[in-house]
Amino acid sequence: MQPESDVLEPVDGRTARRDRNRTAVLDAVLALFAERNVIPSAEDVARRSGVSLRSVYRYVDNTDELIGSYQGAVGIKTGYTDDAGHCLLFEAVRNGRTLIGVVLDSPATGTAAGAQDAARMLNWGFSLKQTERKP
Repeated sequence: MQPESDVLEPVDGRTARRDRNRTAVLDAVLALFAERNVIPSAEDVARRSGVSLRSVYRYVDNTDELIGSYQGAVGIKTGYTDDAGHCLLFEAVRNGRTLIGVVLDSPATGTAAGAQDAARMLNWGFSLKQTERKP
């Protein structure tokens, strides 16, 4: 007999389709951002991912507390897993400088705790003297 942690839950067609669509939407957002270096419109994401505009709004829910509250924040992704706890992958841009980081295992008080940790890390990173890269 397998331990409970090794037993996979059955996935129905609706769940599988939702997971495929969510992945397609996120992949489209990342690809469009990489191509244009700007946050893509929902219409562009729908066109690229092959899902309806309504589905784009369904799958991309802004739970990132940094957006709108941290100067230069462009967000990225919140999440949760049993192993990593509440997580926040974040990005912010100031004066042409881009910082990306991740907060893992934030307290279970929601996304605000991760956003506060991210803001502290970004403040620290932006306060560092930027050195020029040599070719």
